[in-house]
Amino acid sequence: MADVRTLDRNALKFNEITIITLIALAFVFELVWLVLILTGILAVAAARPQWSPLRATYQRIILSLGVVRPRVVPGDFAPRRFTQGLAAAVLGLSAVALFGGLTVVGWGLAWLVALLAGISLFGNFCAGCFLFYQLRRAGILGRQQTA
Repeated sequence: MADVRTLDRNALKFNEITIITLIALAFVFELVWLVLILTGILAVAAARPQWSPLRATYQRIILSLGVVRPRVVPGDFAPRRFTQGLAAAVLGLSAVALFGGLTVVGWGLAWLVALLAGISLFGNFCAGCFLFYQLRRAGILGRQQTA
């Protein structure tokens, strides 16, 4: 029997809302360090999803309070991990630019991440996932073995 993997769509939406909110707060209040923290959060989520602060917040607070219910659907989490890693890389460049005094470049990169998170949230199109599948199709990303 095939291995069926699932995703909680509401957890993904929570992540997207959090990313957009933190970038907006960082921009409005000029909290460059918040961009750096978000970079770390997304890097951890990509490298070790079980250690993700966003995942823990969603599971321990959002679900516990009954703010939303899980909406579990079949799906592969690998494209989302790739997207989180890509977002972490772009936000890392954003933080370097911001700390280096290149504010237009830094905030432009941060807002690019927020824009793509918004497109995923409201338009149900994950640009990072699209890139993941295109790279896999081209043979650049290999198939990951299941445990």
